[in-house]
Amino acid sequence: MGLVEQLANLQDKGILVANYAPIEEIQQHMLIAKEHLADAKRKDNSLVTRFSVAYAAGHALLMAAIKMSGFRTTSEKGH
Repeated sequence: MGLVEQLANLQDKGILVANYAPIEEIQQHMLIAKEHLADAKRKDNSLVTRFSVAYAAGHALLMAAIKMSGFRTTSEKGH
């Protein structure tokens, strides 16, 4: 199953909804990811903090990718 089919499946399940995101919104997610990754590289941060911000960076990149594909997550709990 390709990406388009996977996203459509998530839309059918009510996890994603169609959405137009302006480029500035996507850029903001990318900037957040970049900042989190910089913190994840800092040796003076604890391992737990480094993992946490690396995870947050991954989430920001995922949000950018979803929005670039024309979707957004719903406001349901856990999304």
